[in-house]
Amino acid sequence: MSAISSCEVITAQVPCARSEDAEWIAQQLRECPADSRTAAQFAAALGVSSKTVQRSFQRETGMTFSAYRQRARALYALERLTAGTDLAVLGAAAGYTSASAFAQAFRQQIGMLPSALLRQSCELIELPRQPAAERNSDIRRSA
Repeated sequence: MSAISSCEVITAQVPCARSEDAEWIAQQLRECPADSRTAAQFAAALGVSSKTVQRSFQRETGMTFSAYRQRARALYALERLTAGTDLAVLGAAAGYTSASAFAQAFRQQIGMLPSALLRQSCELIELPRQPAAERNSDIRRSA
């Protein structure tokens, strides 16, 4: 279960692009946020200019290419943020080179640090803990 599932205050999304080329790039950024290709490299793969990619992103999504990438990375991490998550590993999977870069970008996009969000979410959804003696007796009974 995602840590964010119990928080209703965070509403973050990335806008969809309308053209086929811009939406293909947007999909790549959403699904593979660690992909470090630049706008120029995506443009070359499509046979268009970097300026064309930049303009179409701005026009169709209301965001620059780099702003879209940052938002997509933060949302990728947000969707996978769960209790027990190694934040350094999650940050790397989302395309960040360090845990501090991940935390800073996450806070900029989502409004709080990933660790703070986890603490808040855990407090909201934490179930009562069963005393150790009861856990052990349940184990013995089922054996």
